[in-house]
Amino acid sequence: MPAPEIILNYQVITNKVDMWSYGVVLFQLATHEYPFKAKTNHKKMRHMKSIERPLEIKDDLLWDLISQLLEFDPIKRLSAAEALLHPFFTSPQALAEISDSSRIIAANSAVAFKNGDKKITQFDLDQTFIVPTSEIKIFLNIDPEAEEKK
Repeated sequence: MPAPEIILNYQVITNKVDMWSYGVVLFQLATHEYPFKAKTNHKKMRHMKSIERPLEIKDDLLWDLISQLLEFDPIKRLSAAEALLHPFFTSPQALAEISDSSRIIAANSAVAFKNGDKKITQFDLDQTFIVPTSEIKIFLNIDPEAEEKK
């Protein structure tokens, strides 16, 4: 589902179209549907200004994030940096849900960085960006390391 600025043939297209796509993906993950019905034609979309909250999305912070990502005006739409600072990711509840494994990995990365390890990036140091392999295995019910070897 292309961003409105693509449908409306804007002269300048920015990376905000990617944020629109991210909003579409989050919407789909939360509802198992597209934000717009397939019948929604481009002509009709030109006149739309906002998207209605579906009943499936109960979390106010999630809806706030999605609605700002699916903002029709690209100037008002969240950038990637703004999205990462959104309360859905930074609220006390979100921070409380960071696993002990993620905290340990970040702490170990900080020690390695302090000891001069040049491979450590800001993302290795920030526990909010870390998802341990053990958690991926549980969530996806697969072993990503075994999948890589195939």
